[in-house]
Amino acid sequence: MILDLAGIVGVDYRPLTFRSLLRMADARRHEQWLMAAWQVSWIRGALTGERLVPDDITPFRRRIQPKSPLHIAAESRQGWAAVNAFFGLND
Repeated sequence: MILDLAGIVGVDYRPLTFRSLLRMADARRHEQWLMAAWQVSWIRGALTGERLVPDDITPFRRRIQPKSPLHIAAESRQGWAAVNAFFGLND
């Protein structure tokens, strides 16, 4: 496993810890995905004229949709109902 990670990163593994190799390999994978996403979005824009945001196709950079106040209130009610059910409390 350590040799695999060192091969992905392309460094000498001996002075590094497993955790540092894992973080470096993850960073490399993220960077490679981002490069591919930019290339795909550029090619699609050149061929079709449609604009594609690279973050839409990169699995590591998903846009978080803001929740509406109604959705937050519903989640809060459901959460408190679960807590009350767990502890046997009735409203």
